[in-house]
Amino acid sequence: MSVLMPVTLLATLVAGALTYKRNRLAGLLVLMGFVCVAVATAITLIVNVPIDEMMAGWTASTLPVDWMQIRDRWEAYHTARTFVTLGGLAATLAGSLLPAGRIEAERRGTTSRVVPGRGD
Repeated sequence: MSVLMPVTLLATLVAGALTYKRNRLAGLLVLMGFVCVAVATAITLIVNVPIDEMMAGWTASTLPVDWMQIRDRWEAYHTARTFVTLGGLAATLAGSLLPAGRIEAERRGTTSRVVPGRGD
């Protein structure tokens, strides 16, 4: 995860910037995905990793008195991180699946006008 999450952040940022050039709405959706990945990364680094490191040294005989509250805090932030990540994935996919838009079509010279009532 120490490699995957930063690479995901960078890839999503680049994809959002490139997508924004061809379709603003699509680009904004992908950039919203980037923000969600950044929030998920922050939750991981600020909350979950420190708790993981604290728990790494625990044994059945050395459990702290408040271990259940610590576990519950980790679980709550893990759940929040999961939903933020899923939201980011949904936004990124939505932005990626939107058509290139009229600007891209005009650049390629492939626009066609449909005249109402002509059956085209």
